[in-house]
Amino acid sequence: MTGRGYAAAAAEQGRTVELLAKAVPYVPAWRLARSLALVTPTWFHEGTWGHLRADLLKGYAAFLAGYGILATPETWPAAITTDFLPPR
Repeated sequence: MTGRGYAAAAAEQGRTVELLAKAVPYVPAWRLARSLALVTPTWFHEGTWGHLRADLLKGYAAFLAGYGILATPETWPAAITTDFLPPR
């Protein structure tokens, strides 16, 4: 299950940074560590991995649109599915 991998990466961040540094050696390890520390809390909501939260996705789409990365941020719901996630 993919969620177990995310849980392991979050729980063992030092080891995760070591592995990531091998995959992306052009990114400094300190930056990988900081990014991992900031992003891992977003992987779990109420102790559950993988459930998508509309409030976060809508805000993220707006953020990306603000930088010209997305032209139509309001279409984000069409880009995701929860069909493959276990029931909550």
